Amino acid sequence: MDRLKLYRNLLIISIVGLVTLMLFMHYSATREVRNLFLQEGYERLLSASHLVRTVLEENISKIRLLGRELERNPRLADIRSLLKSFYEESEGSVLAVQWIDRNGVLKEGFPPEHTPYGYSFRESKSSWAFFEKVLNSKDALFSNSITLSEGDLGLTLAYPVKDEEGNFLGAVAFIISYSKNIGSRLFRVKNFLIIDAQDGSIVFSPERPFIVGKKFKEVFGVELPSTERYSYIPVNLEERKGFVLFDKFSLLSKSWYTAFVSFDPFYTLFGFVPGIGIYAVLTFLFIIATVAFMLLLFKELRVQKRKLKKDRDFTGRALGSIGMPLLIMDSTGKVSFANDFAKDLFGEGIEGKQCPFLLRYPYPCVLHEKLEKDGEVTQELSFDENKVFEISCFSIKGEGGGLEGILSLARDVTETRKSEYRLWDLARRLERKIWEEHILFELSKAVVVHRDRGSFVTEVMDLIYAYFPVTLAFIAFLDDRWRALKVEKVRGGRKEVKDVLILEKGLSRVVDMGEVLYIPDTRGFFSIGKNFGVDTLSELVLPLIARKSTFGVLFLASDKVNAFSEEDRGILRTIADMIAIGIDNISLYEKLNSLATTDDLTGLYNRRFFYKRLSEEVARAKRQKADLFLMLIDLDNFKRYNDTFGHIAGDKLLKSFGKVLEDTIRKGVDYAFRYGGDEFAVILTSLPEEGALKVADRISREFERYEFEIVGLSFGIAQYEEGMTEEAIIAAADIALYEAKRRGGRIAV
Repeated sequence: MDRLKLYRNLLIISIVGLVTLMLFMHYSATREVRNLFLQEGYERLLSASHLVRTVLEENISKIRLLGRELERNPRLADIRSLLKSFYEESEGSVLAVQWIDRNGVLKEGFPPEHTPYGYSFRESKSSWAFFEKVLNSKDALFSNSITLSEGDLGLTLAYPVKDEEGNFLGAVAFIISYSKNIGSRLFRVKNFLIIDAQDGSIVFSPERPFIVGKKFKEVFGVELPSTERYSYIPVNLEERKGFVLFDKFSLLSKSWYTAFVSFDPFYTLFGFVPGIGIYAVLTFLFIIATVAFMLLLFKELRVQKRKLKKDRDFTGRALGSIGMPLLIMDSTGKVSFANDFAKDLFGEGIEGKQCPFLLRYPYPCVLHEKLEKDGEVTQELSFDENKVFEISCFSIKGEGGGLEGILSLARDVTETRKSEYRLWDLARRLERKIWEEHILFELSKAVVVHRDRGSFVTEVMDLIYAYFPVTLAFIAFLDDRWRALKVEKVRGGRKEVKDVLILEKGLSRVVDMGEVLYIPDTRGFFSIGKNFGVDTLSELVLPLIARKSTFGVLFLASDKVNAFSEEDRGILRTIADMIAIGIDNISLYEKLNSLATTDDLTGLYNRRFFYKRLSEEVARAKRQKADLFLMLIDLDNFKRYNDTFGHIAGDKLLKSFGKVLEDTIRKGVDYAFRYGGDEFAVILTSLPEEGALKVADRISREFERYEFEIVGLSFGIAQYEEGMTEEAIIAAADIALYEAKRRGGRIAV
């Protein structure tokens, strides 16, 4: 056994030495390669790649400016002049500039030799497919690589031109040649390639034009790299070995590889790096030593195996037939026996090693106090991503009661755990569905029941606070005149905020575009919650949209990072839509109610609301023994004024008198009504008789300031007395008004 350990240790030492020498050789052989090739090559590649990207980005900016100019002035005659002027100023950055009408027909362009007038994009499936993409796009688009009339490869950059209402007018297009418009800017960079990432075709190679148009794999025999940037692969080209460096970039959903080809002699072994020979000699000696120690070790292992085989035959026959993984370990946890099932699970070399559970579980079975006390312990363990086992360990005790070994059985419970997980996931989704349905049901009830915006918003806030992790919430309504959000019903704020100006870009997009703004982590960003004295870590702003118009926002914030999951944002968007419907319904109800109770000429309450209000005030006076006066007012000589000065002047007089009543009576205590054509009524509450007379006198003085010719006022005032009905007090006021007119006085009670 001692010799076995000795041979094993010597073998390990020789292998470690061999690996170390090989690493030194690899490091020495590649250090210069990286210095000479990677650094210089990457610098050249990134410089050229940046230039290509800059040329394309310049053209994108130019076509956007040109497209927006065409949107402002889309006449064909102006288009022709504008395209010609742009081409002459482009300094060769594009091969041609063209105008395509809304039907996909090429109508105008410059220069003529690169503009096939009358060409219809419908003639080619690929051309029509690209045109349809442009038609439905909001920004510029690149086409696939195409063959130009001279045989060069290039591509089309198109921008959709639309009117103010979003209707498609046509498209302006740049024809860009890889060789003439892009290659001319590369200043003769050697061994430089441009590759279309979509199909892997080489679209630019000034030194090897014969490979242009071919697939990269067809030319170099290897696939393009899967990494996005800064990679290199060995290739064979023209029977020479070399490397290709890659850089990848994307613009407008289209990607390109830029590549640099090098043929430096990397494959010499001796002589390329000084001093590599000594490493090779030492490596050879270590290989010989490793082989020798390995043979000695194998020889000793055979001797030990024959000796152990006799001791294990009987145990193996007895335990190997058990139909699940079984291990027998000594008191230190080292495996002395494993059946075939255990070897399949833990590996053939498990015997003689430590228990495989020791490094996988914080309280392994061999050290578990329960195993010492009760003689057995069970635990679950995952040995890979797809398998879960239930491990049962049993103690083997000697004659003195001490622990001499452990017997361990493993049972596969993977399918059981998967079934439990599926049931748990199903239950969770069902609970979520019921929860969402309950929220929507409660919100639907609130939408139907409420007719007051304040109570509706309060109930909505309570509902959101109860079901979502919200620490700050408010609803704000848009004031178009000031471009501000008027905040209403703040929950969770520690200070009052009158309004929030739309200065932040994201909040403006919510109002203008109807988009949802979600900031999962506000650290490093502007936080709206700070305006309310609250430190928030995630914020969600949802638009309130009714009849295709955004009239406000629902703002929610939490003191947790990423507090609103994708599921939460989905249901909250639905809640925001229902809130918008509820508020819109309340606004419509308030407008209808106002139309039903208000006189549209004077702005005073109408006759219908007069009877309702009088009935309520009579009942209150009867119940509380309170003072109540009804004042009827008639505009004397109004008909003669109307006939003399016209109906427009008469309407102006009525409106002026309505304003006099509004400004004279007490707000929220007294009520003014237009009772008939030139008759008005005022309900005065909680006033003595002298107070009612003073109100009539004040109304007369205010009206006289307007100096309406020939028109005067007559007042009839009736006081409520116990037992009087609405009809009785109206009749009393009417009699008083008639008496005032008969006497020619101003006021009669």
